[in-house]
Amino acid sequence: MGSEVARVKQRAANRKLVEDLYDNSQQVYVVHYSCESFYENSTGGSTRVTSIAVRNLQSAQTRSWSIHKAAELQNCLDKINENFPELEKAMLAGYFDFLRQHSSCRFLHWNMRDENYGFFALEHRFRTLGGQPFELQDDRKVDLARVLVAIYGRQ
Repeated sequence: MGSEVARVKQRAANRKLVEDLYDNSQQVYVVHYSCESFYENSTGGSTRVTSIAVRNLQSAQTRSWSIHKAAELQNCLDKINENFPELEKAMLAGYFDFLRQHSSCRFLHWNMRDENYGFFALEHRFRTLGGQPFELQDDRKVDLARVLVAIYGRQ
């Protein structure tokens, strides 16, 4: 009986969270990124990031950073592989500058919650390239996958 009450309360709290996100949608960004395959990583190191995008929930305005955009800005589209670490660092620097400038906003994501795939993975990757990441506070991150499970259950 007690666990059912807890589930009802959790469901209500998560519904309220979704309502709050939409009520303040100008201050909410959806974030997603892509990286190399976890399964084909022969180095054993962290996976290289290839692109990141953030989209404002209200306006749908989208910012993105990618290896190809970084290569174009550095005039080396024909030499991406040779310059990958520098291009990845530049791309991540742009993303972390955005996070720093929008640190009071909420960031809606899908399972970006650990050091293999998530905010911590991006921070680690930037550190390995010599950068100093901005660490977004956990209360600014909302995992939509967990919210939906809380509201609708695993089935």
